[in-house]
Amino acid sequence: MIKVLHLYYDLMNLYGESGNILAITNHLKNKKLDYKVDYKSIGDKINFDDYNLVYIGCGTENNQKIALKHLTEYKEDVKEYIDNNKVLIATGNSYELFGKFIENTNGKRFKGLSIFNYSSKEVQDRIVKQINNGIKGFINSGSIVTKNHKPLFTIKDYNDGFKYKNFYGTHIIGPLLVLNDNFLKDIIKSIDL
Repeated sequence: MIKVLHLYYDLMNLYGESGNILAITNHLKNKKLDYKVDYKSIGDKINFDDYNLVYIGCGTENNQKIALKHLTEYKEDVKEYIDNNKVLIATGNSYELFGKFIENTNGKRFKGLSIFNYSSKEVQDRIVKQINNGIKGFINSGSIVTKNHKPLFTIKDYNDGFKYKNFYGTHIIGPLLVLNDNFLKDIIKSIDL
């Protein structure tokens, strides 16, 4: 059975990113694979070893910091999960949690999980882009990511996201997996059954 965790389903679902969970479960159902989805958030105990796939969506800047504080308790577990080739998908600003730090517009830094070397800086003017060049979606980001040498997508002159093993991080929302069936198929293939 494939076990899916929708982490921070309540805090990190700003743009209806729960649609990505529906895309995942529909794909598994169509492949006639048994699956179970758990929903966990602040205050819940999490055993990452229980899951084949973890998904975190986009949230407000405030909710992002709340999720970061909680997820920091599991930093070593998350690092081990990623290093063991388990699938983790982080869309919108949730992928910033895994970097060195998040700097807000006042210059205050929030220590990230430091699993990866990139960092992010919140900006006054939101970055808004419609994406339709091999990958479809929408970016509505309040931050930029720096020191990212492994982008997930290269779209014309714009690099987005981060890819390491089976970690897929991107600012693209949309929801991403609903709009990009081939990308979803590739992710599901990478699950170690």
